[in-house]
Amino acid sequence: MAGSLGVVVRNRTGNTPLENVKITINGPQKCSDTGNTNAQGIKTFENILEGDYTITAELGGFFIAKATATVTTGSVSVNILLDKVKYLYFAIYYTAADNAFKRAADTWKAEIQPKMDKGNDTVQMIEVKSEGEFKTAWETLLKEGNKSGWKVAEGRIFSHASKGDKQDGLEFMGGGGEDGTVSQKEMISLAKLNWSATGRLVLHGCNTGLSGGRGWTPAGAFAKTQGVPTTGQTGYAYFSRQWTTYDEIDATCTGIYLWAYSRGKNGALGSGARMEGAVFKP
Repeated sequence: MAGSLGVVVRNRTGNTPLENVKITINGPQKCSDTGNTNAQGIKTFENILEGDYTITAELGGFFIAKATATVTTGSVSVNILLDKVKYLYFAIYYTAADNAFKRAADTWKAEIQPKMDKGNDTVQMIEVKSEGEFKTAWETLLKEGNKSGWKVAEGRIFSHASKGDKQDGLEFMGGGGEDGTVSQKEMISLAKLNWSATGRLVLHGCNTGLSGGRGWTPAGAFAKTQGVPTTGQTGYAYFSRQWTTYDEIDATCTGIYLWAYSRGKNGALGSGARMEGAVFKP
């Protein structure tokens, strides 16, 4: 004998029907089928075997949902409510007397906010001074993200960074038994955040995308342990009024960028053009 299974999918917010939701059913004797909901949020599977089924509903921008149903002769209907994914955007920035790192982070925030779903997404700004505060900030993002069900869409770290000499890594103030450097080992030991499928991380500190003699890069270390594409700088980073070319800032500037530009330590005769970041994949 055979029956039919109707799946009705709605957005939990507003209880509105959702179209083009991918519905997958798995049932007895390895019976399976896939289809998409119509404009009314409905997908019906006809002439399927009687028995117990697991139903999976998937739609971009929403959390995957599952349900179960028992199909008998005739028709059975199951309702599924989907919850929108809540995206988190974050910036961790180093505190400084001129607030330059904060101003760069605020510039990024102002540019990312129009792309966010204001009723659903969150942007979190965390100012840190020491290595310990950086690690605490990372743990805060992990705990609050898990508690709130956030998927991390994008993260930015605005900080000093070193390559070679006695220090190597992201640089903050020391104290409390710590030297102030977030080293390769410490980067790798950071807990993995709940990144979205298209999530990314950007490091704004100097040379974070260059290996040189050390044989590794901070951006590469983060990409490996966080599992997301991570961009690092291919030279020394400078604060600029402009995104595409270097334009020296002063204490009154609000919209500023921290990036590597072809000038100064990156080449005294450089054009001042923005240098391409190095992207490391997981």
